[in-house]
Amino acid sequence: MRSFKIIVPGTSANMGPGFDTLGVSLSKYLRLFVQMEDPEDSCNKYSLAVESNSQVSLEVSEKFREADVNLNSAETHLDQSNSSGKSDPAIRNEISKENLEFNVSLQYLGIDCGDLSCMPSKNLITQVALYVMQSFSYHRFPVPTKVVVENEIPLSRGLGSSAAAIISGVMLANEALMLNLTDEEIKSFCLVFECHPDNTTPAIVGGITASFVSESSVTTLDKSKMNSSIEDLKISSDLKIEDRVLKSVSHIKVPFNKSLKAVVAIPRFELSTQKSRSVLPKNYEISDVVYNFQRLAVLITSLGQDPLNHKVVYESMKDRIHQPYRKQLVPGLSQVLDEITFSNTPGLAGICLSGAGPTTIAFCTENSEDIAAKMKHIFDTASEGQFETEVVVLDIVECGSVVEY
Repeated sequence: MRSFKIIVPGTSANMGPGFDTLGVSLSKYLRLFVQMEDPEDSCNKYSLAVESNSQVSLEVSEKFREADVNLNSAETHLDQSNSSGKSDPAIRNEISKENLEFNVSLQYLGIDCGDLSCMPSKNLITQVALYVMQSFSYHRFPVPTKVVVENEIPLSRGLGSSAAAIISGVMLANEALMLNLTDEEIKSFCLVFECHPDNTTPAIVGGITASFVSESSVTTLDKSKMNSSIEDLKISSDLKIEDRVLKSVSHIKVPFNKSLKAVVAIPRFELSTQKSRSVLPKNYEISDVVYNFQRLAVLITSLGQDPLNHKVVYESMKDRIHQPYRKQLVPGLSQVLDEITFSNTPGLAGICLSGAGPTTIAFCTENSEDIAAKMKHIFDTASEGQFETEVVVLDIVECGSVVEY
């Protein structure tokens, strides 16, 4: 039995003036606990234990039990839901003919998992993994594979949940087939599903990154080993493929002051990237574009200064490209940006919308709890009882996505 763990951090994209450019990795994680049978053990049987209620029983390895997710507790919840016939919203687990066809089973633990499919052709993680595998002419996992997904990243809240799923899918295929993909090649595969690298890049390499998609060069992947016909891929027809050409992503890691913390206000309602982008204008005033360019240039230089110039960072984190138009979608955002400022909030180094929203993120070097309380009060007041807001203090994580054995 081969076991390993894939860990991918959440992210905040569109950082300040860095629309579709600047992103930061944060200490909320998506974790995949993976078991792959030995080839000789999988010749005559498929090891999934199928129960009469069509749910799958997972035998968790000792390595999984030593991991930081409490799988003993998860198994207890699973047993209770099996015996009662009711579904636990914190655990998602199902099996079908598709699991047998693609040689993989999924179990979900954590937040927002109730609406996620465990069907390999419908789940984003396995969709991506199968795409990568089938690009190398593998149409299923090479041996029976069990994947337990533990998710801390809220879905559709502007914290990189889709990017984390895409990255974990690429890494899952990379490990399953032992492809030895480089970070550059992983970024290129991610770009097929997530065309904005400011979310995926910091999750892959860690820290704060500035990135762009190359206009001319393509990835160094050996095309002769890849299946070039997307139509031949046996994955869900509703999977959105952005581009048939694997383009390259270039990035730099932006130095940042290590005393910076992220205060993250997460309203409990979903906001899709598609809806959030729909309110943006087709054309911009030159003055607004210049406004962002100027601040972006200063921001990526000033973030790494020690001591940090809070006033400069705060002013350079302002934006005119997307936040003014998205305020209408996030009750309380306008008040947070206007009322929590450098002049009245000690330690504050900047505040902005996280990704496409609705999450808002404040960067500070001190007084994180006071800033959190202010943000929560404003959002709770603006919501008028329609939604709650969770506020947490997170670290900027320098380590990106990793595989542990």
